Amino acid sequence: ALRNKVVENGLKVWDWTIDSLDWKYNKMQVDAASAKIVENVLHGATNPTEVILMHDIHPQSVKAVPGIIKGLKEKGYELEAYNENEHFPLNFWHDNRM
Repeated sequence: ALRNKVVENGLKVWDWTIDSLDWKYNKMQVDAASAKIVENVLHGATNPTEVILMHDIHPQSVKAVPGIIKGLKEKGYELEAYNENEHFPLNFWHDNRM
């Protein structure tokens, strides 16, 4: 029922392919935590297109971004901002309507 309402209202749902686990490192020193986040993301980056879950409320997440960008580019990825006109379905329900 929820998915039908989402579709009826023209909303898009976008889940992620990589969980950075950034929330997990709140009790670690920021430099060490950001290094773990970079490692998690780069290790998980195996598909042609990836969507990475991160939370900008954590200092370790913000600090990890430059390393993630550098590492992804070194692996051949191109980074793009979301464009609603080029939306592709990515949700845990595998429902291509969203």
